[in-house]
Amino acid sequence: MKNWQKKIFLFACLGLVNVSSLFSTPLDDYVKQFDPYYHWEISSVEENPEAKIFVVSLTSQKWRSSEEVDKPIWKHQLTIVVPTTIKSQTAILSVGSGLQEGNETIYSSDKIPLQELALRTNRVVCEVSLVPNQYLKFSDEWDNRYAEKGRKEDALVAYTWDKYLKTEDPTWPLRMPMTKAVVRAMDACEELLKQKLSLDVDGFILIGASKRGWTAWTSAAVDSRVKGIIPIVIDLLNLKTSFTRHFMAYGNWSFAVRDYADIHIPERWHGDAFARLMKIIEPFEYRERLIMPKYIINATGDEFFLPDSSSLYFHDLPKNKHLVYLPNTGHRVLVNRYLETVIAYVNLLASHVALPTTDWQLTQDNQLKVKPSTSPLRATLWQAHNPNGRDFRVVTIGSTWTDSTLTLEKDGTYSADLVSPKMGWSAYFIELEFSSPNGEVFKTSTDVFIFPDTFPFADKSSSSGVSSVQTLAE
Repeated sequence: MKNWQKKIFLFACLGLVNVSSLFSTPLDDYVKQFDPYYHWEISSVEENPEAKIFVVSLTSQKWRSSEEVDKPIWKHQLTIVVPTTIKSQTAILSVGSGLQEGNETIYSSDKIPLQELALRTNRVVCEVSLVPNQYLKFSDEWDNRYAEKGRKEDALVAYTWDKYLKTEDPTWPLRMPMTKAVVRAMDACEELLKQKLSLDVDGFILIGASKRGWTAWTSAAVDSRVKGIIPIVIDLLNLKTSFTRHFMAYGNWSFAVRDYADIHIPERWHGDAFARLMKIIEPFEYRERLIMPKYIINATGDEFFLPDSSSLYFHDLPKNKHLVYLPNTGHRVLVNRYLETVIAYVNLLASHVALPTTDWQLTQDNQLKVKPSTSPLRATLWQAHNPNGRDFRVVTIGSTWTDSTLTLEKDGTYSADLVSPKMGWSAYFIELEFSSPNGEVFKTSTDVFIFPDTFPFADKSSSSGVSSVQTLAE
């Protein structure tokens, strides 16, 4: 290592230099670029005995031109809940979705209860909606399904990947404006709280589900104000390897990823352009930056991702990390399945007490052993079986995960024997529950382990075309 490299490494370790400023990526450049369209104004203010609530109209940026897309100016509703009692200066920012249909904006009916979260964690809680802005109609749209309304969610993401793979214009991937929207939301929160309440914020904990969870990862990679992240149902880090295994398990593409297969993304993912795309938008590529606390919440029955996907990335992430799998739920996980453990996690972070850690290993005789750093309230083995395939999606096997309580061994571990079934495949993981300062239950788990450790379609190419997509009924 040359002397200048040694100095940079030393300064980075000491926190004297922001590594992202030294090794800038197109994502860094896009987020940092000045945008004259950035603007916010207060739409309404509500006060009650427990909190003050600001509803803000936020314009985060201009993405693309009006010749390319019908709504290039990205607008969001930003809600800021300021509780009467504040004990932590680190705010929470929830990254929300939504749809624009004509003049109407439609939000999910299953949203994080912002005031409850603010009151139970004693901190400011914010939410930015419409990440991404959608529906979006493109002038060169080729698919009649999107001619009238435009694209949303995965169809929108896939379209922008296709544009990047054809042009290698780094501003095309939708992750760019989604990430910038979150960064601008942090800017607006800081500015409003300072101007209106003389309140300083010491960073943000980001929460997001699905594509919003992915955006929490990328926002954390480019902005040092992110003090923690809670990505939910986005079990895809180390993406290319993850989806290679996805195809080896199913022999085709799950219906959930149809939008990517329809636009021929898998057929191009062995090319150099796809590798460069991943360098820009794949959180795993930024893992050395992701030193903040991380609480990864996944679903065992997710239609997008195999339940053992965390084995491809979790152990390679920097420390300050926790993982939990939610049994018997798919990608559309309800807020009430994770709200309590999220509150527990946030309060544990604020307590300045070391969070409980769990070390696990699978022995040569397939015994899963877990050693917690502190005594849990409960240890549970979860398991499920599919006699017909290596498929644990909730739409395939239903809510068939069962639980059994584990007892503490003499060596201070909890253990379970993982057995290969005579037919099909079985999946297992161990969950531990811990108490938090305010009495909430904090849950962590091991990776999910599947036996036998084989894939029924290991010899089938994952570069197959659009014909290899399941329907929901399959």
